[in-house]
Amino acid sequence: MYEEKSMHTIYVGVGSNIDAEANIIRALDLLLGRLSVTAVSPFYRSQAAGGKHRPDFTNGAFAAETDLSPRALKYELLRGIEDALGRRRTADKNASRPIDLDLVLYEALIIDEPGLTVPDPGLRRYPFVALPLLALAPDIVLPDSGKRLKNVFPGRPEDYRLEFMPELSAELHARLDGAARS
Repeated sequence: MYEEKSMHTIYVGVGSNIDAEANIIRALDLLLGRLSVTAVSPFYRSQAAGGKHRPDFTNGAFAAETDLSPRALKYELLRGIEDALGRRRTADKNASRPIDLDLVLYEALIIDEPGLTVPDPGLRRYPFVALPLLALAPDIVLPDSGKRLKNVFPGRPEDYRLEFMPELSAELHARLDGAARS
């Protein structure tokens, strides 16, 4: 008897400040081979946390469907892609990186385990994490608080000094559309 695996809606936060556009495109291409990516948010440039001496970050989000567990998704798939694209983890949480892939939401699950927190705490702290997700799911409710994310960051991206990157956003959408047609 064939047993169908259940699919789960997830959101992945994406960021880079080393060859950002190329690495974000590569990350999407690698994810398309492993997940059913359903949507790509607008991408924005913002000043890096930790000071002006670091290159600006480019951030956005992908919506996807997966049958992987949250832990397998984070530690096998997302970390595997980060490793493949040259990410090296250091004690400096704000260090420059070629790619950063974070499991931001996994359906309405609430997970607080060593090494895995969902929803990602950055959703409440950083507009560069929250606003791309809001572009994909404007009515999203944070499962751990019951609060609407749009009430946490009620402004427009430019109110938070996020600079829209139209060319990168268009390229990512085109890649997703191309993958859907093939």
